[in-house]
Amino acid sequence: MSQVIDHLRRRIEEADRDYQATIRKRLDVLKLEQTLQKELEGYRTALEGEMRRAGIVVPDAGERASAQQPISANGHKRGSANATILGYIGEAGKAGITRQEIFSRLASEGIKVHKNYPYVVISKLKEDELIEERDGKVILK
Repeated sequence: MSQVIDHLRRRIEEADRDYQATIRKRLDVLKLEQTLQKELEGYRTALEGEMRRAGIVVPDAGERASAQQPISANGHKRGSANATILGYIGEAGKAGITRQEIFSRLASEGIKVHKNYPYVVISKLKEDELIEERDGKVILK
């Protein structure tokens, strides 16, 4: 009987290590996505400046916005604030993070969103079963 218990304990430890490694990889991918998006924005800004200087008509920002948003794994367009919020939740670990803390961190990093935006994103992440809520704080599943 104790062999079964020992085996199950080892499997739990292995599964937990794999789970934690997966979370770290997902956060790394989200950070890379944010970095690449900022890089693209910088290149686009430089290109627009050069185009204006050369007398070339620059497309309206509204026309480009929908094409510039990254597409999530489920095919929906997603802004970098969504990925940033998921990153904050991952960084908080098992302690979790509140919606107000998320809003404050976004503001401190210069990401301007409506005060209800974290609530909307968190609802969507809960729908997608990426996070769960405990005692008013959200954590990764």
